[in-house]
Amino acid sequence: PALRIKAGEAVRDYDWWPKMDAHADTATCLFASACKAQPVHVWDAISGKIKASYCGRNALDEPVDFNVVCFASGAEKIFAGRNNEIRTWDVTRPGYSGDLLWRGGKGGVSFGGSFGGSFGNKNGSSFGNKNAYSSVASTENTFFKGLVTALQSAPLTSTAASSSQVLAAGCAGGIINLFHAQTGEQTVSFTGHADAITRLKWSPCGTFLYSAARRDDRILCWDTRSLGGGAVFTMKRNSSATNQKIGFDVEPSGRHLVSGGTDGVLRAFDLRNGCEAAAWFGAKDAVSDWAFHPHASWGDGSECRNGGNPNAGRAVSVSGARRFRSGADDVARDDEFLHLPNRDDKKMTRGGSVGASFASPDAKTRSAGRRAEQPTCALRVWEYDAVVMEVDAE
Repeated sequence: PALRIKAGEAVRDYDWWPKMDAHADTATCLFASACKAQPVHVWDAISGKIKASYCGRNALDEPVDFNVVCFASGAEKIFAGRNNEIRTWDVTRPGYSGDLLWRGGKGGVSFGGSFGGSFGNKNGSSFGNKNAYSSVASTENTFFKGLVTALQSAPLTSTAASSSQVLAAGCAGGIINLFHAQTGEQTVSFTGHADAITRLKWSPCGTFLYSAARRDDRILCWDTRSLGGGAVFTMKRNSSATNQKIGFDVEPSGRHLVSGGTDGVLRAFDLRNGCEAAAWFGAKDAVSDWAFHPHASWGDGSECRNGGNPNAGRAVSVSGARRFRSGADDVARDDEFLHLPNRDDKKMTRGGSVGASFASPDAKTRSAGRRAEQPTCALRVWEYDAVVMEVDAE
């Protein structure tokens, strides 16, 4: 790797600086991390040094750590969530200068925190509608409480000047709430997942929100303008048998979403209708995340070939899973999860296969078979030709 940073404890979450531009100014290469038993740190991605730290205290005046972190889309604030609490800081004022944005009360009642830590706004109270696949106004929603497991700030858009003031948050109970990023007021609640929310992503226009949960093979699409409707559509992947976070990403143009899965297959979905547009084999182990290049476009690949946008069809995936093994494990159990499936290591679609997009394992690797070492965690850079993939899928 180009840089290795020792965080000191388990890294729970991280988020890149929204205005990062490594080509124009390396000083913008920053990211924030939320680690166990540590405050929120902002790191220099070039030197690996801490640039700033953002701290919080509990009711006993003890330092606390956070479970998730994200920057506001305008890069002016940092949000961090923990058990029954969301805090926010001005990025120019590190230390204990943060304010309480939201705190969960007893029985799930949510107190929207005005800055300074007051709890006078109870408009975010939740009152029991547990219908699946539903979204309701904050006066009727189910209880948003417990551990905050996902945060995502709405994108900056020219058509919706106030969109950057919306913060989406998911909790361990599978509830998603939209908060006003300045007042902490809860506006809309979405219910459709049964377990902890693991990933939230906005569409580039700031209208739709995509969510995934632990032990759930569905990615749900929500229309944030709707106060009473359900999920717009559902996208299926293979992730219902694991507690591992399986990530996904939305194409910068907003046309496609790509997700990994425990079966090692990457799936691309058309966000106009939620249908699977393409699928291809990504790794022998679980593909835990996927990210588009910030300038990527799901085009026909001609831009890249003709010297236009060299990143037009480029993205990256991460594969691998943590294995807990002991000497007491019998050979049969080892063989069960170490056996490499006999599948075609080529890009796959529903209608067949197209050209391989990375080097296939050689015969020696295949012959190792059952007695191979545990699967290797890997980061792969992909170049794809979306038109070929979509036509093949049809």
